[in-house]
Amino acid sequence: MPNKFHINSNGDVKPCAATKNACQFGDGSLHFETAAEGRRAVEAILEQSPDGSTLRGKKSSLTDVLLKSIRAQDKKKSVIPSAPQKSKNERVEALTKELSQYGYYPVDKAPSPVLNSLRAAIPGGSLTRAFKNRSGDFKALGFDKDGKLFTLTAPPTKDIPFPNKNWETWNMSFHPRGPKVSYACAGCGRPGDARVADFSRRQGDFRIRCSSCGQLNTLNIVIE
Repeated sequence: MPNKFHINSNGDVKPCAATKNACQFGDGSLHFETAAEGRRAVEAILEQSPDGSTLRGKKSSLTDVLLKSIRAQDKKKSVIPSAPQKSKNERVEALTKELSQYGYYPVDKAPSPVLNSLRAAIPGGSLTRAFKNRSGDFKALGFDKDGKLFTLTAPPTKDIPFPNKNWETWNMSFHPRGPKVSYACAGCGRPGDARVADFSRRQGDFRIRCSSCGQLNTLNIVIE
């Protein structure tokens, strides 16, 4: 193999003098055109076998070692460095900008029933910012217990029962639909009245929609 270089048992790159017989340090695939190529191969082999044990004795196993090294180097080159992770504030600001494109703007606070419905969607997490649109519906940004950012949507505000403490009963006659209840809507504040039978009863409370704005009100009426 004239004008070729091989790797001897000491890891040195030397000119190969084998002509008629096979080289004792490996076949043609383990020979190199230049000494520089041979030295790069030695470096690759030592990455896989730092103690140099692979270089000693027969070199029939070096082909596999070199292939593994080449694959490892190719893999390193193909890895794209991950972009630096954004901070929580940066992620919140990015989603705030995105929500503004859909007509939602940040608000300082939302009604307690709305916030409770949003918090129920992320048990163990926390709300960061609330948003409202022109229809009066709410969204919020929140982080779960693992730090993942969520966009949360509350049910339509008019469908969330607002507790109403501003009510009274009157006309206690034996009307077939029960006594009349007067109340001021917890949403718009306008007065309304209805017979007890007109309320829907769920989980011990009485619910009715405001005839003016459609907001669902819940009244803690006790019937004895």
